[in-house]
Amino acid sequence: MKFLVFGLALLVAGASAFPEAQVSELQGRDFVDNIKRIIDLFRQLIIDNNYDPFIVARSNREVVYLPHVNLQYLVEELEITGASNIVIHQLDYSNIFNRFRYDLELPELAFSLGNAKINGLLLSRNLNSELAGSLKISGVRLSGEAYVTIDILAGGAINIDSLEARFDLAGLEAEIEVIVQENDQSERVNVFINERIPAWIKDNESDINRVLGTVIRTIAQYLLNR
Repeated sequence: MKFLVFGLALLVAGASAFPEAQVSELQGRDFVDNIKRIIDLFRQLIIDNNYDPFIVARSNREVVYLPHVNLQYLVEELEITGASNIVIHQLDYSNIFNRFRYDLELPELAFSLGNAKINGLLLSRNLNSELAGSLKISGVRLSGEAYVTIDILAGGAINIDSLEARFDLAGLEAEIEVIVQENDQSERVNVFINERIPAWIKDNESDINRVLGTVIRTIAQYLLNR
């Protein structure tokens, strides 16, 4: 989510940064095409840096901060896919209304884990836990629009007057096995992810959108003022 929010703020800031108050329709189309090319480069950057797919065949480490922490962890067969599949449903700029509209989606972000273990001492207590399974996050979508004005008296300073954001999540599908201190917590974890998180998002939809809009607008305005 942080990735999407910051990337979207960059797009809003870039879409607002026209040197003149009025641009031609052709210039607007050219600019949107440039933004789409930036998104394509961003996709390729994720792939080239081995983040899609992100694979860890085996990782074994020890974390020691004596006397309170002495942990050993093992991760096997971790795979994350889908991070580069950014779908553009809408991306346009209107020079008539000084309006930038966006609609971006990650159709599916999938996690799978063969096995993970954490054993050792944590705050003077023995810790023994195991984790395995899969998680699919479907339809992560950010859409909305931003309106801007150009202050000629302030040397062409660009201000984002308003920014609307809408967050949608199509679904979560977790099939996770969790054992903590030899107690099976799998059902509790799966219910929390599959049912409670989507319900919480739905119940707090307006507040989530308001906060996202504020965060994106703040970051974009900061980038414009630099």
